[in-house]
Amino acid sequence: MTLQCILKKKKKDTPQKLQSLLTTYHLTGLESLYPRQLSGGQKQRLALARMMASEPDCILLDEPFSALDSHLKWELEQEMTGSLQSFAGTVLLVSHNRNEVYRMSKKVTSIHDGKNYPVMDKNDFFENPH
Repeated sequence: MTLQCILKKKKKDTPQKLQSLLTTYHLTGLESLYPRQLSGGQKQRLALARMMASEPDCILLDEPFSALDSHLKWELEQEMTGSLQSFAGTVLLVSHNRNEVYRMSKKVTSIHDGKNYPVMDKNDFFENPH
């Protein structure tokens, strides 16, 4: 299945919505490719685009930028942050990158030695880490 087919699963997905997702996630020009023809970073961007296309109630981001080079990571982080600011649902970001967590999160928790710590404001968390 090509990218165009993968992203356009619902009848309400308009050509404009498809083009917007392709542009936002830097996939323009790759519409006729199959996932096996994409690089690791392109596959990760496709996963992000598919997630946003489905208009979910809840989003789990598990190391969403780990396979990207630093410039593309920064660009997509900016785009994703903008998209998530208007997202009405819950977003759970899993990351080992403290800087990424600080830039993208308002509330933070941590898990250490199997213990889940209380959710707290990111500034409080980073000023008083566990």
